Amino acid sequence: MKLSRDGSSIAYTVDPGDGSERLQVHVQRIGSAGLGTRLPQLEGSVSIEWSHDGSHLYCTRADGLGRPSRVERVDVSAPEHARPECICEEPDAAFWLDIGKTKDWRYLVVSSNAKRSSEVRVLDWEAGEGPGSLRLVHPRSPGLEYFVEHADGYFYMLSNAQREDGQYSLFRIPAESSSPSPPPERWECVVPAGTQGLVLEDFDAFRRCLAVFARDAATGLPLLALLKLERATGAPPQLVPVPLPAWATALDPGANADFEAASLRVTLSSPGRVPVAADVDLDAGALRTLSGESPSAAVGTLRTHGRSSDGTLVPLTISHAGPFPPAGGAPAWVEVYGAYGRCLPCDWAPERAALLQAGWVLAGAHVRGGGELGRAWHAAGRGVHGLQARVDDLAACIDALVERGYTSYDRIVLSAHSAGGVVAAGLVQRDPGAVGALVLEAPFLDVLTVQCRPDLALTVHEYEEWGDPHSTAGFLQARRGGVQTACPYQGLRGGAFPPTLITASSTDTRVPVWGPLKWAARARAMNQGPAPILVAPDLHAGHAAHESQRLELAALLQAFAMRALGLA
Repeated sequence: MKLSRDGSSIAYTVDPGDGSERLQVHVQRIGSAGLGTRLPQLEGSVSIEWSHDGSHLYCTRADGLGRPSRVERVDVSAPEHARPECICEEPDAAFWLDIGKTKDWRYLVVSSNAKRSSEVRVLDWEAGEGPGSLRLVHPRSPGLEYFVEHADGYFYMLSNAQREDGQYSLFRIPAESSSPSPPPERWECVVPAGTQGLVLEDFDAFRRCLAVFARDAATGLPLLALLKLERATGAPPQLVPVPLPAWATALDPGANADFEAASLRVTLSSPGRVPVAADVDLDAGALRTLSGESPSAAVGTLRTHGRSSDGTLVPLTISHAGPFPPAGGAPAWVEVYGAYGRCLPCDWAPERAALLQAGWVLAGAHVRGGGELGRAWHAAGRGVHGLQARVDDLAACIDALVERGYTSYDRIVLSAHSAGGVVAAGLVQRDPGAVGALVLEAPFLDVLTVQCRPDLALTVHEYEEWGDPHSTAGFLQARRGGVQTACPYQGLRGGAFPPTLITASSTDTRVPVWGPLKWAARARAMNQGPAPILVAPDLHAGHAAHESQRLELAALLQAFAMRALGLA
């Protein structure tokens, strides 16, 4: 949902709930009834943004494979008759377009992002530049990522420039359009990677300062700091840490749409604590919670590590309503993801809270490929060799849980969604007795076949994540068994598999339904034990269950898990 600059109108997208992810766009005057005016000519938009004067709506439109490849705008003064006007188009199938604005409403921002490189163009609204005046900030370059905001006459950029390890630093360059942007080696670095033990993740701009969102370089826990811009003195920007509660394993920023705001709204939570809203004073740097202590504060959460086979310490989050470790061990629900540089959520969720109340241990294995320790952590889990590292990391976390008395192997339910299925199924492929049950939601399991199909929605965009079998190196790796061994379907071998439940949907636009079905069929044929391998199909779920069905699905998965462990 986007609010116009004058606050008179909103534009928002509606998910039709059929799993297609083909969003509908509506525009509505504040205070009017109903769903507002639907813009059928913008159906299938991926992102939307208002123009500075509220006369037009910009959007990114998807091509036939669902890739946001065009930026268009439409006149909303007469939306029923307006025809979209194309502003720019991205021909490279590896790049996806995104549309936004700087928070001060000075610039429209068009970003073109691949997995390991990016390119940004801006349109200066205050200078009266028209839609054909997009200005390139810096041309795309292999391996260079940068993301732009504007404040105080500068473009502030989160980027991996000037770093061989790929970690993000915070840079700035003058925003004037009269001269070309300097090359990355001349960008002014205002917060180098690793400053105060921070792994930079994101930032937000205000007139008073920048809010810097980061993670602890050792534990991967969330951190927050304010970058004081020091306009009056002209001194270098100063980074001031904001103390967070020790129990907070998740920090989610609010909308924070007001550039002139004096405070930053965040939400803090953990697997055992319901979300608590808090405001951060942007001048003093003090955090003030707006609600009381969570009633589930008796649940303890611990961030520790497992030691992988190469000696790497892998962050491991453990939650339990009772003593650490539980006397005699307990059933454990272990989650894993490890892909695309995304962090495994460590926030509060009602479906997970039900397990805690029933005496279960909850654990999150933050394996390589995720973003908990920054871009270097992601890079270490990428590609063919990274697939094996992710599985090693997961095995180390499970071993740590068992060796420290939290649970036993036969009482562990291993759960994964989407790309996390590569890691979870990879562990069971290697060691079928490593867990007591396996739960996979819309899992990505046939990596090699998908990466050989550029006609599928995400394949070309994700070559840099999983490998490109069409390249010479990728083809040789596949022939030599690299991808085949790491791919859960291609590398599946016989064994006594644990009880397994898989969800899949024919409307899933991200993971083709035939991948999970093929894996289930082959696993059944190769299963040397009595445990069932079940598939729960849903024709309309798409890649993830709709919000209205999420708890119902969680109940199904947990009922299966309890039955598989002999608890029901």
